[in-house]
Amino acid sequence: MSLLENSAKTTVMGIAIGVGLAVTLPVIVPILASIIKPLTKAVIKEGLILYKTGQETVTEAKEALEDLVAETKSEIAASAGAAAATKKLSKKASKKVAPRQHKSITKTIMDEGKALYGKGKDAITEAKETMEQLVEEAKSEIAAASAAKEI
Repeated sequence: MSLLENSAKTTVMGIAIGVGLAVTLPVIVPILASIIKPLTKAVIKEGLILYKTGQETVTEAKEALEDLVAETKSEIAASAGAAAATKKLSKKASKKVAPRQHKSITKTIMDEGKALYGKGKDAITEAKETMEQLVEEAKSEIAAASAAKEI
């Protein structure tokens, strides 16, 4: 007997819920639509702003890297000029002195190259960290928007 009573209660509850939804949905749907549309617009707007900011950051990093490459090229050209001058001097100087001068210039070029490499690497790391920070901020804003949407 209790099985039939539970079945009857369940059926009555299902009907009551269905009637309640049929009455309240026409009121709730427009309210939800008026909340969801501005929220969706805000999420899209923030996404576009984040995209533009990321694009600017990448452009700045690219420019910094291009500047470093240009500096490196000019330093290599200057070093090549110094190397040519050293060759001319080495012909006049003894053979023992010339290799030392050459090693000194080579060491200077290597040190400058390492320094420029470090600057470039730092610039790229900084750009990467900035992008990661922007992505995390976007994720948190999207999560907040989703949480607000669920409410």
